[in-house]
Amino acid sequence: MNMLVERPTADAEPVFLSGRPNHEPARAEPTIRFEAVSKIYPARKGDPAVMALDRVSLDVAPGAVYGIIGRSGAGKSTLVRVINGLEFPTNGRVSIDGVDVASLDGRGLRTLRRRIGMIFQHFNLLSSRTAFANVALPLELAGTPTEQIRTRVAELLDLVGLSDKAGRYPAELSGGQKQRVGIARALATEPKVLLSDEATSALDPETTEQILDLLKHVNALTGVTIVLITHQMSVIKSICDRVAVLEAGRVVEEGPVYGVFAHPRSETTRRLVSSVNGATLPQDLVARLRTDPEGATQTVLRIVFTGVQAGEPILSRLSRSLDIEINIMAGRIDEIGRAPFGNLVIALPAKDEIVAAAVALVRSNGLDIEVLGHVS
Repeated sequence: MNMLVERPTADAEPVFLSGRPNHEPARAEPTIRFEAVSKIYPARKGDPAVMALDRVSLDVAPGAVYGIIGRSGAGKSTLVRVINGLEFPTNGRVSIDGVDVASLDGRGLRTLRRRIGMIFQHFNLLSSRTAFANVALPLELAGTPTEQIRTRVAELLDLVGLSDKAGRYPAELSGGQKQRVGIARALATEPKVLLSDEATSALDPETTEQILDLLKHVNALTGVTIVLITHQMSVIKSICDRVAVLEAGRVVEEGPVYGVFAHPRSETTRRLVSSVNGATLPQDLVARLRTDPEGATQTVLRIVFTGVQAGEPILSRLSRSLDIEINIMAGRIDEIGRAPFGNLVIALPAKDEIVAAAVALVRSNGLDIEVLGHVS
């Protein structure tokens, strides 16, 4: 399906619904740049001032799927609002393609927002409009000719798999179908950036997976830069290239998703990733685990498997080399970005020389290992 809408003139900016423009390599200039951005909401009615963003600096590359994760109140929604100019930074600078968002006048902001599509948690569809009419709305507001609207909306509904639901109203659609309409609407003005604000939080796991697969397809097909705001680390793992972790308005960690999952540096990140990387210990083990080795019969260790080393037969090597029995307490092997990753929690005899030899052997095989504690 060719979704090139119009052939631009030589001095016009190319307008695409799909296909990276001329398949050119990504430019060095980021599509979105935050430079020491702070946002302070002033005190109101006796409530203290709130610093929603605190010196946030990050770059989002062209065509990337970039995740922003944090718990409620971390500053995620404010970050979205300063990208599309609904809020302006108190300090610092947000730029889209090198243009300072805060420097734009009303007309400039309207132009910017047509290049930024929004996908919402609760869909935000107009109940009085059909799926077709909901997707058509931003095009109507932009003054697009009727025939072009018909063609483009039909293409978009086909893209999201809802051609047969064009005449249905939101009340007649499932949650996943509503979100597909929302995605089609967000793509209607051929945005350069797609902002997804908790877009899967209201969906069941199976539907969430389908929507994420659709977003990956849209990204691959159109080259649109996606910024995905979520509190679900499983969503980040499934779709994103890079991730920034927010806590109290600050970026506490940022980097490629695989690296952040495999080697979380901050306590906030460790808590967030533990539910999806197998790092959470069984409760009965947590209850018995202690730091004092006195009287313990076993030492508990965690081995982290990453990349090509994930296939190493490390347990058999440990057992043969040290002539010991190994008790597997918990474990999970998964895949992040098509690369294997996992954790394995094991227990060895609580003898210093055995533990030291095990740690040395595991590390010599290119794997990470840490002592978690001791049990009787």
